[in-house]
Amino acid sequence: MDFNLLRYLAIGDSLTVGIGVLFLDPGFVEYYRGLSQQILKKSVFYKKCARSGATTEDVLIMLHFPSVTESVKYADIITITAGGGDLINAAKKFLINDEL
Repeated sequence: MDFNLLRYLAIGDSLTVGIGVLFLDPGFVEYYRGLSQQILKKSVFYKKCARSGATTEDVLIMLHFPSVTESVKYADIITITAGGGDLINAAKKFLINDEL
């Protein structure tokens, strides 16, 4: 086991995917990985499990995929982004029906 290597698992929605980031600019995951390496003085290997537009329910379902479950088991760092899709869906429903 390499104690100078940390495993980072990023689970989530478009923020984790990197949607909206300028070409060649680091996204949230890459930025967080770099910051973690700087602060912790260790190499950080990362894996993304994400889908643009994922809701909190989608992210919960992702956690049941065997490959994600295995990654969670061995991760030293985990970030979860979710909720943007839920908020958009609620706003659409409100605008159409004037209710939540």
